[in-house]
Amino acid sequence: MLAGKAKSRLPDEMALLGAPQDLVSRARAESDEAQEKLFIRFTQGKHACMLDWRATREEIYEELLPILSEDEKRLLPPREDVPEEAAAAIARIGKALRGSQRALVRTESLGDFSFLVLVPREKESEFIECVGPWRIEDDESKQWK
Repeated sequence: MLAGKAKSRLPDEMALLGAPQDLVSRARAESDEAQEKLFIRFTQGKHACMLDWRATREEIYEELLPILSEDEKRLLPPREDVPEEAAAAIARIGKALRGSQRALVRTESLGDFSFLVLVPREKESEFIECVGPWRIEDDESKQWK
């Protein structure tokens, strides 16, 4: 499934999010499925959450709120002002978080879900480059770059 540079995508993402070097090295030696499990274990509850592909606005808020700082939570729009459809909701939330220290990046997983990753703003460009074609981006989020 993963080849060449793609094989290092998840370990590189983990490194950019501050994973210890020994964990990053261990991930590099693993299969793609094992890399994803290590990525989830490292990021879940701190840097990222997982969303089902059919996630609703309510599920997005439910998964994202626990990993947001108090300052980030204050930037969120009221739920009723956010579209119900997942891509539009994520784009609206990402736009609202532009004033925070972390950027919201949505990436694909190997399964039936995607990751919402909060990336330190100063590492956003490098992270997006690392993610490459696994980034999920819609037309609305392209407009607020």
